Amino acid sequence: MSGGTSAAPPRLGVVADDYTGALDVGSVLRERGHQVELRFGPPPPDARPAADVVVVALKTRTAPREDAVGQSLGAATWLLDRGAVQLYLKYAATFENPANIGPVLDALSDLAGADGRHPVLVCPAVPSYGRTVYQGHLFVGDRLVSEAPEGRHPLTPKDDPRLARLLAAATHRRVGLVPWEVVVEGAAATAAALDELAGHGVGYAVADVLCDADLDTLGAAARGHRLVSGAAGLAGALLGRAGAGPPAAAPDEDLAGAVVAGSCSVQTQEQLRRFEAVRPVFRFVPTMVAAGRDVAGEALAFARTHLPTGPVGIAATAPPEVVRREQAALGVEVAAQLVESTLAAVAEGLVGAGVRRLVVAGGETSGAVVARLGIARVSIEQAVAPGVAWVHASEALPRWVLLKSGPLGDPDLLLRALLADRRAQR
Repeated sequence: MSGGTSAAPPRLGVVADDYTGALDVGSVLRERGHQVELRFGPPPPDARPAADVVVVALKTRTAPREDAVGQSLGAATWLLDRGAVQLYLKYAATFENPANIGPVLDALSDLAGADGRHPVLVCPAVPSYGRTVYQGHLFVGDRLVSEAPEGRHPLTPKDDPRLARLLAAATHRRVGLVPWEVVVEGAAATAAALDELAGHGVGYAVADVLCDADLDTLGAAARGHRLVSGAAGLAGALLGRAGAGPPAAAPDEDLAGAVVAGSCSVQTQEQLRRFEAVRPVFRFVPTMVAAGRDVAGEALAFARTHLPTGPVGIAATAPPEVVRREQAALGVEVAAQLVESTLAAVAEGLVGAGVRRLVVAGGETSGAVVARLGIARVSIEQAVAPGVAWVHASEALPRWVLLKSGPLGDPDLLLRALLADRRAQR
């Protein structure tokens, strides 16, 4: 937990559909001075939150729909039973897998009693990450998400940038739009537009957002809503700033460090390329595992050879043509499962070899690694980049973990996280 304890009920209870997304929203709220408790997986029934923001990280983004709905309902019920004033469904800024977002939103709307009073806001925009929405279309930088590399996730590719259409295909509720021309008029105009949509039977309202000021407007308009949904940006705007907050801790640079990477995003590829220029990286593809090779054993032998001189990398990160070839050979789900299980086993072995600073790149990979290591609860500490922060696990090893969503972070993130200003020799 970050920022001490609190006897009051949580002001905001967040249900996140993947682990890196949970850390993303948690780090944004911590930076704004809020107490943040981050839990991985369904909370134990007798657990009691002790912060004004509680984030429950689930691994439901690509889970079977029934599992995604069931786990999300369980987490939301736990939060409401413990007095959470407001619920927030956190999904990716690229609106990954609307086929699950829709049913989960339906279930949480019913649970929170939100249906009919006002539409639930749908806002994946995070302008500081280059994710904006205009006329209901999701953009990455100046490109529609369907045309950008970030829209071609191996597990959840996107060929339609229109959010209302994507969501409408996965829900029985009507989906409307709050256009930018209304949002720019301020919170009162936005709230009135939401009321008008409710009068027309609209259950979900996609909102245009072009800048952080638009997020602040939406946050003010939705402050009294029982359920809100979006990426990290709107969550921060809902609560505003609570002061400077306590100082954030950081791991000792002398602790053994490693990175395990399953993300194949353009950003992670470049981050890994720069890391590999100064430190050794073991690379593999899932067909190597499928062929019966002990890839995890080979990777750990490689790591044990190089760890005495500094951090190492183990990666399944690959360019799009390699990913397509691997998926064609194995199937999308099998290829992903082989990568996740191998990297989780490698992470466990790295901890056994003495690694105490572990960077994990990729949302699905992060979920597999955290589960394998048995990490249940962490405090969010020093940020390395927007939405990317070290977490400290006081009850599990390694003590320090950095979970990074594939698209987040500048090109030197891995170098800065594990090598600081030093450039270790191979």
